[in-house]
Amino acid sequence: MPDVWAMEEEEAANRDAAKDQQLFKQTCGNIRRIMKEILDLKKQKNSAAEISEKRVQALLLFLTMKKLNRLEKIRNRKVRDATNEAKQKVDSHHLQLQNLLYEVTHLTKEVNKCLEFKSKDEEIELVSIEEFYKEAPEEISRPDRTVNDAHQQTLARLDWELEQRKRLAAKCCEAEKRKEEMLKDIQKQKEYLDALAPCLIAILQVATPVQDQLGVQSEMKRLQNRMAPYLPTPLFVLFVQSTAYVEAWNEKMEVSIEGDIDEATSLKDAVEEQDEDSGDSDQEELVGVKRYRRSTIDKLTEARRKILQKHPICASIVVNAKDGSKLKLRFYYLIALHIITVTTELTVESEMQTPSRDVLSLSMLLDHLFPDDDGRTTPNKANYYQLKRLGMDDFEAYVAEIGRPYVWAQRLGGLDFVQSQGTKESFSNAAPSKAKSSSDISCSHMEIVIGAIKERLNARISLQKLLVDLGRLLFALDSTPAGGFFSSMFCIAL
Repeated sequence: MPDVWAMEEEEAANRDAAKDQQLFKQTCGNIRRIMKEILDLKKQKNSAAEISEKRVQALLLFLTMKKLNRLEKIRNRKVRDATNEAKQKVDSHHLQLQNLLYEVTHLTKEVNKCLEFKSKDEEIELVSIEEFYKEAPEEISRPDRTVNDAHQQTLARLDWELEQRKRLAAKCCEAEKRKEEMLKDIQKQKEYLDALAPCLIAILQVATPVQDQLGVQSEMKRLQNRMAPYLPTPLFVLFVQSTAYVEAWNEKMEVSIEGDIDEATSLKDAVEEQDEDSGDSDQEELVGVKRYRRSTIDKLTEARRKILQKHPICASIVVNAKDGSKLKLRFYYLIALHIITVTTELTVESEMQTPSRDVLSLSMLLDHLFPDDDGRTTPNKANYYQLKRLGMDDFEAYVAEIGRPYVWAQRLGGLDFVQSQGTKESFSNAAPSKAKSSSDISCSHMEIVIGAIKERLNARISLQKLLVDLGRLLFALDSTPAGGFFSSMFCIAL
């Protein structure tokens, strides 16, 4: 069989495909003709031998046709194999081409990367070439090799830069050492001054009675007098009148000024600049309105903060009770609301500091010192409209933060809002009311207010002592056998 296949493959290769195609068509025509003749013979009912002969001729033609078909199949297989082989060669060449293109792209990127490479030395600001050859020694500059060679010249300049930086680093280390030594000396001197400060304070305290006897102003008074001009006008009136009251009546009452002068100076300068800027053109005001609309929330928060802002300097008065207890009143001035607020600080004996009693509670100690004056509402009616415009309707919610604006505190500062108040309609579209401070108002109310505060303080302290003694008595009765009966009787009596 292999020989037959080999012979047919050789025959298919040697024979002409076009002639075989013509022969195949002719064979098909002959088969068609013989089949027609056989059909005619069967219709005529001729002899079987003639029909059999025609059949043999048709079979021979079929064999010829099958041979031609096999030869054609062999030719197709060879052509297909040749096509696949050629296609594989093309694919191999295409793959090689792709590899070469990838290598070309990679090499191109590497070349561009090398061309775009920036060394760290390019970031260093080197001295100019003229300065380099002028200042650098010859063992570093090497002019015979570097003048005509840019690479060697750059290396030499880098060497000179390194040498200079080493020298500067050495100088920097020496400067750091000197700095540390100086810091140590400064620290020692600071510790010496800190240790000296208590001694100086003690000396000043000891010298204060001598200065008072000689009529010389003490350092504390000088400091107070230096801070007084920075007080707002109502607090200045209060400070002057209370100081005059202490000197006139020789009261055991302390008047002082507390706060930061630098912050007060900055605030004063800011107010002056604001007054100067208020005369700008209408166009600038329009721009300001637009900016305000862009940041409404930030502006509202800042406006709420500013309307409750206190002046950085306050006046304080310390009222002494009969038993030695001290009530410290701090008077603050709210810049935007133009009112005076009061915060209190009470120092009493430890035995009276019982949390179960509220007669000495700071939140109630000065309430209703005068009729209808609990310090929970602002005496300046214009404040209601100022706060309402910013959505701050409940003034009492801010009393804990800013202090209580008692009416008697306004009187001590020379403020009388009754005279400056108008109708409700006059405040709705008008500027905030700012009553002028009057020394006469402060002078006429100083003695009355201080006396009422002393009377209230002494009465509350006496009541607290009675409550403490009563509590001790009840405790002692409870510890006796019949204590329950007497304790209940006391409770019924109370």
